[in-house]
Amino acid sequence: MTTQQRRDQIQIMELEGFAALEQLLLIQDEREQTQQIRDMQATD
Repeated sequence: MTTQQRRDQIQIMELEGFAALEQLLLIQDEREQTQQIRDMQATD
């Protein structure tokens, strides 16, 4: 593996990590919204 290929691989891994974190944040937001909806429905 060349130096450039190593750099490219590291960059890919970093981007995949960011994508995974972003997905987790979206899931967390969805759960919070779902809980808010349930709370509102429970008070109705």
